[in-house]
Amino acid sequence: MKIARLATVGSAIALTAGVVFGVLHAQPETSTYLVHSTDVAVASNAVEKLGGTVLSRMTAVGVVGASLTDDQVQQLRSVPGVRVSENTAVGPLSKKSVAGSGTETSAPYSTWSGASEVHAQGITGNGVTVAFVDTGLWNKYSNQLNVIAEIDTVGDTNPGQPGGNDKHGHGTHVMLTALNSEQDESSVTRGIAPGAGLVSVKAFDGNGEGTYLDVIEGINWVIENKDTLNIRVLNLSFGAPPQSFYWEDPLNRAVMSAWASGIVVVVSAGNQGPSAFSIGVPANVPYVISVGAASNNLTSADYSDDFLTSFSSAGPTFEAFVKPELLAPGDRIAAPSFPGGELAKRHRDDRIDGNEYSISGTSQAAAITTGIAALLLEAKPHLSPDDVKCQLLNGSRALLDAEGQTLYTALQQGAGMINAALALASEAGNCANIGLDVNADLSGDSHFRGPVTEAEDGSLVITGPNGEVSDNPAFSWDGTYTYSQGYTWGGGAGNSLWSEGYTWGGGVGSNLSNQGYTWGGGTGTSLWSQGYTWGGGSGTKLWSQGYTWGGGTGNTRLLTNEAITSESPRN
Repeated sequence: MKIARLATVGSAIALTAGVVFGVLHAQPETSTYLVHSTDVAVASNAVEKLGGTVLSRMTAVGVVGASLTDDQVQQLRSVPGVRVSENTAVGPLSKKSVAGSGTETSAPYSTWSGASEVHAQGITGNGVTVAFVDTGLWNKYSNQLNVIAEIDTVGDTNPGQPGGNDKHGHGTHVMLTALNSEQDESSVTRGIAPGAGLVSVKAFDGNGEGTYLDVIEGINWVIENKDTLNIRVLNLSFGAPPQSFYWEDPLNRAVMSAWASGIVVVVSAGNQGPSAFSIGVPANVPYVISVGAASNNLTSADYSDDFLTSFSSAGPTFEAFVKPELLAPGDRIAAPSFPGGELAKRHRDDRIDGNEYSISGTSQAAAITTGIAALLLEAKPHLSPDDVKCQLLNGSRALLDAEGQTLYTALQQGAGMINAALALASEAGNCANIGLDVNADLSGDSHFRGPVTEAEDGSLVITGPNGEVSDNPAFSWDGTYTYSQGYTWGGGAGNSLWSEGYTWGGGVGSNLSNQGYTWGGGTGTSLWSQGYTWGGGSGTKLWSQGYTWGGGTGNTRLLTNEAITSESPRN
């Protein structure tokens, strides 16, 4: 017994010593980060040199996912030409719909957007592939749509593998909004581009959650496979609060890389309106087409009560760019969704019939715009992304009042309501992204700011390159959201918000909606001509009128712009 007791005591001593030794030599905790550079090899080598673990290499966008300790992160941040960002969480945001003043249950968006008129010309998006980075596609529709590929990028070490059944519902809803080939009771095709091919990239799980890494891996996969699959359009129906200049955000850099590679990128403007500066990431990228949401008030036969939804995010961006570029139907959009998913559970009251739900948000508006871009590219396959953006803007028409005056400023409605037929008829060129250079932006050689500044009275004003100020009220905004009855969509040729391809006649080539101004600054450099400076930290005041910078390291939450309150106009 004594021997046994001594053995037990000895074992206890050895165990205690082992625990102490283990505590003293415990491995530091690691977290997943995004390390980005102009060359993915530079980022990878920097991580491995410090003993970090590379989880994912995204060559097309210059980003690696890496497992790093806090000490390694601090060391990496001192490496020239390398930036480190937290792997931000992703999750959905939704609200219940409410009754409108009209009698319809949903908006006939194919007719309202002019897509059905283009279908009558035999143009359905045939031969064009569009990609959606979202929650995946419900497998019920995998054989009903023209699915080219389904990829899953959820997980830190998953750069893309076959699969991607939608267990949430958001992805299925926006994809069917764009591509549904079913017809309504009037024999009108419900989707916008029913002939287009589909690539579904699942970057969000069944709860609608994922990370920056999941999304960037999806974008990287799309770029690497664009030529093989003829991917011409990329839809991104999600957003997050900005935390840095647009060119420093790794997700934005991936989006810019997609645009530079020849892909038209369509992004939901966000559901954080109606306040100014509510445009999020990646809609704040100046190159892409950022889309706000309009409502027909459930009276499709009457355009006089159409309005801009108050949830639709408004510009400018923090770098002074005009956003959104345009509006599309985004209120009570009817499309199928996965009935067992989170989206359907939150919208039981919005179920129309079977698997169909009437849902609102800039996600749906972006999907409709994505479909129209596909129609345009079938008819004009030679168009570049800048050309597509130009002709979509040129074919849009402002929401006007009964006297023909613009109802909302360009910082709320951009060029106005999208129209597929007018865009198809457009021959406009060189009217989008003038003065910008996406490749110089990515390389760090140049960065850009937009044409918005603050007037002496505190209003936001869009100016020409030499500081010219138009007397058009659409180019000035006091930041308030207003609505009254009697407003109509100006569908005629003379109702363009901008003249001559969205260039203002105040100076030759002075494009107000897209003119870029080179950014020459670093920390503390004036962002606005009046001397507003970039503070960068959480709560830092950026504007004298009280607009604040809401970001701070690690505070961003990426949100799928899925289901915002439907509403009647405000009187």
